[in-house]
Amino acid sequence: MKKELIKQLAVQLYNMGYHVISGKLFNKDNIEIKLNDFVRDLWLGKIKCSYDLERTEIDNIIDNLYTTNVNDWWPDLPRVVKARELGPLPKDTKLPFPLDEKQLIIIDRLLFHREGNNLFITTGIGGSGKSTFLNIVKQLFDNDVSPASISQLGNEFTQAEAVKCRLIASDELSTGELNNADLKKMSDHNDIYCNPKGTKGYASKCQSQFIWSCNKVPRIDATDTGIMRRIVFYERNTKIQNPDPTLSKKIYTEDELLLIARVALAYEDDHWKDVFDEETHKLIMKDNSVNLCPATTYQEYVDSCRCKGLRAFSEPNWLEISSVFDEWTREAQAKKELEELDKQTIEEEAKREVKAFKEQKPEWYW
Repeated sequence: MKKELIKQLAVQLYNMGYHVISGKLFNKDNIEIKLNDFVRDLWLGKIKCSYDLERTEIDNIIDNLYTTNVNDWWPDLPRVVKARELGPLPKDTKLPFPLDEKQLIIIDRLLFHREGNNLFITTGIGGSGKSTFLNIVKQLFDNDVSPASISQLGNEFTQAEAVKCRLIASDELSTGELNNADLKKMSDHNDIYCNPKGTKGYASKCQSQFIWSCNKVPRIDATDTGIMRRIVFYERNTKIQNPDPTLSKKIYTEDELLLIARVALAYEDDHWKDVFDEETHKLIMKDNSVNLCPATTYQEYVDSCRCKGLRAFSEPNWLEISSVFDEWTREAQAKKELEELDKQTIEEEAKREVKAFKEQKPEWYW
């Protein structure tokens, strides 16, 4: 009988406009309601309902609400909506903390392009401002952040809680973690099966964005080229002189965060990833590959791995990854040739202009 009452109450609350989207509870106005607040208000009678249930049974009501999950996108953060309404600010606008072009591009992609399937990794020496940047990013997401590392996402209980957050951000990244089987599915924002501890499981779209920070670039034991294509490296190797130790924990005002968001919006560009290609390809191909680049045959690659004590990929994986590296190499070469051609064209154009100018002026002018 109680089970039937719980289901009826879940329907009643759903009819009142309460609904769950990918693990987050919203009211009829699509404003997010924290689950703890929701349970407390039900318990205290602030939310009027037709049934008098015990505290433990209220948790079951929320479980039943999951069955009404529309599995749509979460409503945008109010800051994102307002930034879009007001529009971008000039790129040279003074910010409350100096951010470079790449940092603002990352903010734009994370904040305004939730459909993106990128895995951002900031890396570099200690004291280069990585923590300060991560602090700003977290605040832009209203600190709706899970600190789960990639390895922790392999735990079904941790994963179920992490994907309820808009951002998954951690400064823990170890060798081989990018082989997490669910990571590709999560970054593509596909449905995953969530199995929270102590409650029943449910299917949900992963809507979280991803960014990790680390001092030392981990070796990416990537056997899936799909993951390799999703990684975007941002490298910082310049130590900040006389750094302010409070900046990594500084709390920014809403006006300051909105200002940062609007300046980041000015960096909208379909070809944004080109800015990161050089360092991303370098770090994956040279620093993180298991000696793939120098090998011309699979046997040569296997022998090289054996000498270095590294695990060799299977031949199909080696061929697939090698083809990606070849593609990146060709792209880099084509880009270099285009830049050289553009430089040559500019120089030739300048010479023609000087020649035309000389021809138009009398000899005494010179």
